[in-house]
Amino acid sequence: MDPLRSHVSQEIHNLMKTSENQVIDAVTKVIHSRPFLDNLGGTVGAVVGPSVQNSCREAYNKLLLPGLNALTQQVFSQVNESFSRGTKEYLHNVESEMQSGRTAMQESLGKASQSLNTACSSLTTQTKNLQENVTKLGAQQSIITESLAERIRALVREEVTRALQEHQAAVDARSRAHTPAPAPHVHNPKLAQQQVQNLISSGQFNTAFKQALSASDLSLVVFVCERVNPQQVFNITPCPLSQDVLLSLVNQLSHDLSTFTDLKIKYLEEAVMNLDASHPVTREHMRPVLQGFQRNLHTHLAANPNHKKVKMLLMAVNHLVAL
Repeated sequence: MDPLRSHVSQEIHNLMKTSENQVIDAVTKVIHSRPFLDNLGGTVGAVVGPSVQNSCREAYNKLLLPGLNALTQQVFSQVNESFSRGTKEYLHNVESEMQSGRTAMQESLGKASQSLNTACSSLTTQTKNLQENVTKLGAQQSIITESLAERIRALVREEVTRALQEHQAAVDARSRAHTPAPAPHVHNPKLAQQQVQNLISSGQFNTAFKQALSASDLSLVVFVCERVNPQQVFNITPCPLSQDVLLSLVNQLSHDLSTFTDLKIKYLEEAVMNLDASHPVTREHMRPVLQGFQRNLHTHLAANPNHKKVKMLLMAVNHLVAL
């Protein structure tokens, strides 16, 4: 019996070993086959997938999301704190710079204002000094101008008187045969007026004016002008008044335009229009005479700015002086 049992056991053992090897081979073939793997993967995925998704979602919601939220909040807090601190520091620095700039600007403005005030005070003082100097110079110029004008008038009067005397001598030599010689210069106004009246009555206008002008008596010159109509003299061609008489007439009548203004202006207009710049006597003496005439016209216009005839006469004189 024992050998049989032993033999049966051995057979069973061999059979089981053979069956085990066959099963292992069969299982191995089944496991490594493509259909089995595909079915196994699909089955495992279908069974495990929802569980894994739920587990992952649960782990994300319970573990990862709270940590991520906390980390994000911490990062945002740190960023906000850093930004706020940096902004405050920047604003503080900007404010400091602006304060420094304002202080420097205020100091500069203060210095500039002080310098400007000093300059204004200095300029005001200099302006006052300049005005005083200009006033003094104006007064001195007026004195010098008046003195110079008086000297020029005296020189012109002397030159014109000399020319009149020379011309009178020549006229006397020619007219002595039929015209009585003019009486010597007298200081008696009545006698002088009578003499020039006689010359006017005889039509000797040039001699009458010459005698009145040579007397250096403006009232006698005005006396002749009152008794001789300008048209009687200046409508004649050529003008019966010689150039030296015209120059002397302009010089003396323009000296004072405040009296007998209309009469003097009429004669001055005609006398100026009849000046001959090509004549030797006129060419030599016209400019200083007319310049004195200009000054007298300006003086009269300063007191009588609306006198149209004087303005027109001044324009004519300016034109002649510019020639």
